[in-house]
Amino acid sequence: MIVRLPNWLGDTVMAVPAIRALRQALDGAPLLLAGPWAAILGDQALAEVLVTYPRSWSGRLSTADTVSDFGGSTAVLLPNSFEAAAAALYWGARRRIGFAVGGRSWLLTDRVELPRPRPHQVDEFALLVEPLGVAVDVREPRMAPPDAASPERRRVRARSGRLLKHGTMGLVREARERFGLGGTLALGLSWYRWGGQTWLRPGDMQHDEEPYEGSQSELVVKKV
Repeated sequence: MIVRLPNWLGDTVMAVPAIRALRQALDGAPLLLAGPWAAILGDQALAEVLVTYPRSWSGRLSTADTVSDFGGSTAVLLPNSFEAAAAALYWGARRRIGFAVGGRSWLLTDRVELPRPRPHQVDEFALLVEPLGVAVDVREPRMAPPDAASPERRRVRARSGRLLKHGTMGLVREARERFGLGGTLALGLSWYRWGGQTWLRPGDMQHDEEPYEGSQSELVVKKV
């Protein structure tokens, strides 16, 4: 089983309930998660393999071969892009589940209608695992705080710092200032607050002075 994760950090967090329900339904069958923010799902017991999906096209070609070698027969596509559906075909997934949008319906075997008006992102992602007979009973995007020495944590912090430097993540900057996180990555306001409760507190993630040296477009594969 392959899950193509969303391209955005906050959406990746919102996908956790659907992924967790799918993981439980697989009953030990191997699961691969691929996406730009796959690293934040490390140490969450959600998959056997995490593949960081680079944003550069050259990096994506290398990633496509890595995911193809995994041999997943089914792919759940959380992004609505044409590229995600085309990639699943290249991966060799015989069953490809996604929303029928963006002229990509012919690439999908299971075409899920996108509701109008659109529901919350958590509920949208839950619809994409329903064709597999998976019910998402727990909708809160609950995650354990990362280990202080986790290389994935350093990698995500480094990426956030680069994005902030270039002014492309104003929401994360606002969250960092609002919660007084300093150098710590703020994983979007929706991670901190859900249904009036706090699921991951800013204090759960400690500041790490050691910088991460790496490329934003590098391919990272982790077996967990």
